[in-house]
Amino acid sequence: MRLTYADLLERFPEETTQRIELIDGELLMPPAPSVRHQDVVLEIGVRLRLAAERRGGLVVANPMDVLLTSTTWSSPTCCPSCRSTRRGRSGR
Repeated sequence: MRLTYADLLERFPEETTQRIELIDGELLMPPAPSVRHQDVVLEIGVRLRLAAERRGGLVVANPMDVLLTSTTWSSPTCCPSCRSTRRGRSGR
């Protein structure tokens, strides 16, 4: 069965602590990131934030829903965003 983002919202409450992603309709539950991964993400996040602030953008740290299609959704560790395209899980 190919899942959609709407299916995920029904199956998992917002309060879930389980890491989940939806890639081409397939539900994935990746493991927690390593310490090295977190260190690299922090460095990238700092650099992205400095650049984003100069351009009126924003950098968001996990958790954040990034819906690419109705069947591909992820929660990246660090994500740059322009202010005009930001939306929360509720669609706001």
